[in-house]
Amino acid sequence: MGRIIMCVFVLWSCILVYRMEQNDIKLKEVIATQENTSKVRGRKMVVEATAYTHTGSNTATGVYPRAGHTIAVDPNVIPLGSIVKIGGKEYKAEDTGGVIDGRIIDIFMDSEAECYSWGRREIEIEVIK
Repeated sequence: MGRIIMCVFVLWSCILVYRMEQNDIKLKEVIATQENTSKVRGRKMVVEATAYTHTGSNTATGVYPRAGHTIAVDPNVIPLGSIVKIGGKEYKAEDTGGVIDGRIIDIFMDSEAECYSWGRREIEIEVIK
């Protein structure tokens, strides 16, 4: 009986430490995002823009992507949650991607045909929030 109680206590302690570490990591990410947002807000930059479409998955921020609204970014360059103006229209940085590195963005579109039509191009964007 004593060993079972000890095992349960050790397991509970490990779970508690793990949760504390995860909360600490999330807190550091929030602070870094706030610092990065203030650095890029109001800044124009030239990026390479590609397009992606439905995968059936939610974005990195946990929402379902929407055409004309969602873009994938490198959060080290454009923080998640930022509002980005592209060609006079506002998009929200809600996603990340495996090949999104540096000054590359991925614009969410409704179909593969739209994505192929868009292709890959250099565009100027402005981070407004």
